[in-house]
Amino acid sequence: MVLNERSRRITGNLIAGVAAIGAPILLTVLLLVLRGGVSRNFAFLFLIVVALIALLGPFWSGLVAAALSFLLMDYFFIAPRHQLTIADSEDVLDLALFFGTAILIGLLEWRRSRARLAAESLSRQLQLANADLIRLNREEAMAAQAAIRLARTEQQVVTLRESDRYRRELLANVSHDLKTPLTIIKFYGELLRDVSGGDPEKCAAHCEKIIEESDRLTEMVSELLETSKLEQSRGIALMPLRLDCLLRETAERFSALREREGFQFELAIEDGVTVSGQKDLLERAVYNLLANAAGFAGEDRRVWLRLYTYEMSGAKIARVEVADAGQGIPPEELPHIWERYYKSSRPHRRGVTGSGLGLAIVKTALQLHGARFGAESEMGRGSCFWFEMGAQ
Repeated sequence: MVLNERSRRITGNLIAGVAAIGAPILLTVLLLVLRGGVSRNFAFLFLIVVALIALLGPFWSGLVAAALSFLLMDYFFIAPRHQLTIADSEDVLDLALFFGTAILIGLLEWRRSRARLAAESLSRQLQLANADLIRLNREEAMAAQAAIRLARTEQQVVTLRESDRYRRELLANVSHDLKTPLTIIKFYGELLRDVSGGDPEKCAAHCEKIIEESDRLTEMVSELLETSKLEQSRGIALMPLRLDCLLRETAERFSALREREGFQFELAIEDGVTVSGQKDLLERAVYNLLANAAGFAGEDRRVWLRLYTYEMSGAKIARVEVADAGQGIPPEELPHIWERYYKSSRPHRRGVTGSGLGLAIVKTALQLHGARFGAESEMGRGSCFWFEMGAQ
């Protein structure tokens, strides 16, 4: 590439030299053949030749053409002919005119060529910058795609790890929690086979115990599966629903406790309260809170269910409270009541030991709704579980 550039430069200089020498000589020959004689008017034609050579060739070619044109003009067309003399001021003026024209046009052409070269250099730089920009954009796009693929891969790894953790936890929980009721069922089954014999009362008692433990086993399996399902949820579809209607319907499911065991469920529910939620999850959370309150109610077996709204920072808030008048929760146990498998040391009013999953299900369901929740308790006076959601 360097050799090609050098060859082009040498060739251009040769052509410019031939033109600078040949053009004035050719013009002189033409004028001698066509006109002849002495005349300073021919200087205008020589000036045109000098100007063209200076415009089209390098700077030195214009000077060569100017010098040769003045010599030819002075020798052939200015008296005395065939002599090279600078006899008067007109000769000096012609000399200055030829060289001035060559220098002026040469300088102008030199500046124009420098500007052209600068523009070409700038254009090449812009092309290189544009190519670099295109390459950077392509690399950035490839990096973004790689980052997306990496993020997807990492998310898949996290999902697989979470799924494996849930699976191991479920297996561990099932083996731990199902062991006790299965042992009891086996024990009473053996009593029924080996000891009860023909005693109807013992057979009935043992069968009742087996049925009770089977029901407990069924409930525990359902809660285990429901807890695992909730904890793997990434989100839920929220729909407008009447919270006051949901609370009344859920409380009605405890009618058997009212009739069979004398529990009283006192409702103070504000009408027309609408929230955004998932009906089954909210119903499950309220049911667990009511069942927990019934399990630890006081001697009067009373449970309170309240719903009311209030304004906070311009937003309408719905608050649900489930309270009992039992023994209360010890302060050291209160921070742990929402944990899975945590069982309070308080005696259960209904004589049924829970699975330790009820409040954990409540916690997960309310977290999926973005609700605030908590519990307040005072020893000897009872407990109050509450949650708050935005109301429409």
